[in-house]
This record gives sequence, structure tokens and C-alpha cells, in this order.
Amino acid sequence: MLNALKNTFLLSLGALALTVPSSGQIPLQPDNLRSGGFYSDAQFSNAPPSLPTFPGSKQGSLETGESAVLEMMEDYPITVIILDDIGHEFLAVAYTPVIDKLASDGVWFRQAWAYPMCSPSRAALMTGRHGFRTGIGSNIKPEQEINGLGLSEITIAELLPEPVELFGKWHLGLRPNSPNVQGFAHYSGCRLNLDYGGGMGYYRFLKTVNGGEGWREAYATTDTTDDALLSTAGIRIVSYHGAHTPIQNPPGFTGGTSQQIAIRIAEHMDREIGRLLADYEGYVILFGDNGSVASMGGQKYSLMEKGIRVPFLVHGPGINPAVSKDLVSVVDIFATLAEMRGVTSHAEDSVSFVPVLLGLPGERETIYSEKFKPNHTLQNHHRVIRDQNLKVYVYPPGNILGVWNMHDGKYIFPPYDELVAANIRKLIRQLPR
Repeated sequence: MLNALKNTFLLSLGALALTVPSSGQIPLQPDNLRSGGFYSDAQFSNAPPSLPTFPGSKQGSLETGESAVLEMMEDYPITVIILDDIGHEFLAVAYTPVIDKLASDGVWFRQAWAYPMCSPSRAALMTGRHGFRTGIGSNIKPEQEINGLGLSEITIAELLPEPVELFGKWHLGLRPNSPNVQGFAHYSGCRLNLDYGGGMGYYRFLKTVNGGEGWREAYATTDTTDDALLSTAGIRIVSYHGAHTPIQNPPGFTGGTSQQIAIRIAEHMDREIGRLLADYEGYVILFGDNGSVASMGGQKYSLMEKGIRVPFLVHGPGINPAVSKDLVSVVDIFATLAEMRGVTSHAEDSVSFVPVLLGLPGERETIYSEKFKPNHTLQNHHRVIRDQNLKVYVYPPGNILGVWNMHDGKYIFPPYDELVAANIRKLIRQLPR
């Protein structure tokens, strides 16, 4: 099952590259990347943890009824895990047995979109609203605090009637108390990237704990896990920095190309996720915040598939294993968490995917992504929308930049036949406004 899942990743790369012809990019060769033995247990100071048993996995859950699962969703803890700069294709070349097990025992969404950069995806997760509503269409820079997430936005931490704790990367505002002001009962982590404020990356970074700041010397991935393991909250969001720059070897490794080091970062993070979940019984929602960087075969910052298509899975009690073709977006996590906790979500862009977790058809007909800069303007507003058949890229407003067939990933050149033209018009009408 796990090998089949990896093969699915690899096969999907060719089918859904969705690049405009003559892009000139050279694809990664996964076999060559893996043949170097970049992951070696002997190179870590301790033996890797055994795979967690995940008490809520498929064993004993196949006969669970929908009402019973909904009750469990209200009662069991929930952990949301964010992977940084790890697009859909990244997991095809990294050894990630813990993530593989979560995927094979849970629901793996093959058609999941995020936004092409960190901050817009995190804003959508936190608010259930697209960037043109929150004002976050590109990354928030250190000198642009005013362009952070507005205090008028209702975050998931403010909506839910229980404490929500956040660990790791925030990237939605640089005031030290930003996450706490936005409703989080506890926050510890590096608010921006690890080299922010003179930081030296994964081994020395500026850490914030509930508004207090200080330099932390520790490996960031391990530090985030350590903090999250202390949480007693029913809902925790664990936002890892891996495999974002600066690209630095994890403990036990030296040398290597940037590709090799990035893979090691991801593989070490997989081990830390295993440690985080080793004694855990509850729900896990895991996703990537945007596509991988170019050196890893991705197209971060782009609205091509390799810029916005991300790994996305849900695992937990009563959820039966499935590979889903239902459309899902990072923005949907907001409404999903609300439904899992029996709370009404009024976020207009977020659609709960709880039905898919229950084995029912998803409710989304389309998914959408965008980018614009500077934040809190709609200048340079690029938008994409897709259904199960077509993807349409709109830029500037009213102009169709590109159309793709989502069954084979091929670019459709104009002039468009009557059926394609009708479907394009339909998608344009469905653009969120």
C-alpha cells in the first residue's frame, strides 16, 4: 500500500505538471535522489522511533457509523500539522514512513490546493477566507507589520469554544504577541522564518513564547515537537519550518547538495512527527502550505500545479482508508474544524470536508487560489479556479491567461471549442467575489 502510494505520487507528476509549453525545466529524477542514501539511521544520535500505532486507525473502525464518528470528532483531540515548502511532488523523493502510514490508514486527498506562498495559506487556514478578503495575497515581510492579518478577522482560535495552541511558524504578523491577540491560548515558536532578525537558521533562531522573545539554540524541528508535546489543549496546530530555507543539514549530517539537504530536513521532520504522535489518540490533519521550491522540482510562488498542489491527509478514529479525488483547499480546514467541534462556521470561503471523511461525496465543485502584492491591495491579482475537468488562469481581471485539461494535465490552446468555452464561462462565473 505504501509503495503504491509513492508510485501514485510519481505517476501524478507527469500527468499533472500543468506547465505552459517550453518551460525548459528539468524534472528531478527520484531514483537518483534516493540512491545516495541520504537517510541513514546510523547518522542520527539515537535510533529512529518505531512507527506510532495510531490507536484511531483503520483497525476496529470499519463498522463505525456516521453518528458515532461525529461524536468522536467532538471529543477526541485534533492536531493540525503544517509542512513548509513541501509540495505534492516532494514526498515522492523523501523517505517519510510516518506520513506514509498516516496517508495509507487515513484519507489522502489527491486534488488539494493551497496558495503559492506561506502567509496566504496560513491566513486562509486561520480565517476560512481567501486572501482578497483578508488582504493577505503574498508573504508578510519583516518591515511590513502593517500588512499582517487584521485584528478584525475571526480566527479558528477565536471561533472554537476551547483553547487552541500554536507551535512553530506564524508568519501572519510580527508583533511578539500576535498569535495570542488573535485568540491562541498559547504560542511558542519563531514567528517568521528562521533567519529572521539575525537568526542563523535551524540551530539558532529568535523564539517567542506568549509575547516574550529570546534567542534559542536548538534544532528548530525538534524544538517545535518538544513544545507541542507539552500541550494539554484539545486542539493544537504544529507548524514546522521544514523544509524552508535556510537549507541546513539536520543533526548527524554534513555535506550534500541543496536537494539532498532538503530531503534530509523532510525526513528528519517525519521522524519528529512520529515522536509527536507516538502516544497520541486523536485526529491529524496534515498539509503543505505551498509548492516546493524550484530546486526540488516545484514552482513555489506560481499558480501552476507545482506551486499550489500540496500533500493533504486526515487520519483518526472512525476514518476509513481512502484516496480521494474530491476537491479540497487549505481554506476548508476552518469549516472542517468547526464542524468537528459542533460549531457553526460563517467563513464564506470555507467548505467542510467532514462528509468525505465519512465516506460521502465532497461538497466542493471548484477550488480556487490566488496571489497579489502588495498585501491589502488587489494589484497584480492573479487567480486560478478549477473543477474536476478544467483549470482556468485569470490575469489581469477579465483576461484568460491559460486553460488546462485536468484529466491529462495538458494545456489547451485557443481557439476553444464550444464545450470548452462554455465550461470556461461557467468557471469564470464561479470565481469567488
